[in-house]
Amino acid sequence: MEYDTILTDYLGEFGRFQKLTVFCMAVLATPVGLHSMAMAFLGSVPEHHCQLPGTDTLPLPGDIAPTWGEYMQTLNDSIPLELDVNGDWAHSRCERYNVSADDSLDTPALNRSKMQCTDGWVYDKSLYVSSVVTELDLVCARGWLRELAQAIYMLGVSFGAILSGAFSDRFGRRQTILACIAFLLVFGLATAFSTHYVMFVVLRFFVGAFSVGLYYSAFVLGKYFLHTEVFNFQANLEDWAIQF
Repeated sequence: MEYDTILTDYLGEFGRFQKLTVFCMAVLATPVGLHSMAMAFLGSVPEHHCQLPGTDTLPLPGDIAPTWGEYMQTLNDSIPLELDVNGDWAHSRCERYNVSADDSLDTPALNRSKMQCTDGWVYDKSLYVSSVVTELDLVCARGWLRELAQAIYMLGVSFGAILSGAFSDRFGRRQTILACIAFLLVFGLATAFSTHYVMFVVLRFFVGAFSVGLYYSAFVLGKYFLHTEVFNFQANLEDWAIQF
């Protein structure tokens, strides 16, 4: 007797139990897509420029100019111009003129030398008030750390995909799902309170591992209770939702 026939005879083809199973699978799959896309927002790079010496109280956009572009025009003597990726002239994000704290910002910029940002950056907070980029200064020479953070997250996904199957076979899928939910909650909340880069990427590694472990365990568990046609539809719907 085929397994689908047994399911239909005892549980019905798509009754209340199967509908509840589909709903629970969809709910459990949601965090996977959210965490996978998180770096698109956590790692978003706002407009920024070098922090100028002696200008900790310099007014930001909204105080002296309504937009970031108009605000930057007030720093023409402090921030040099350079060609951006579109071939247009724009204020540098990673360099400033070599001006000491005792120099006037109104001094003409002619013959000034350029230097890298040494005192941090000022960020446009009109869109993102705070992000991992602005909190940890993941810009300019440290910009590659954004891509590394996402790579470490995907490394966690790889480990979680391998180990979740082994733990499910050893301890059962229900126990694995409950453990993944608990650990995902703990590590997900801890990530929001990261105070330095190493802490952030280590927590993101575990978030990736437990999120995919949760998804795979729930995915396989649903196979046991759903008719093949219903399961295939649900699986395709979840994959589409995660990719979207």
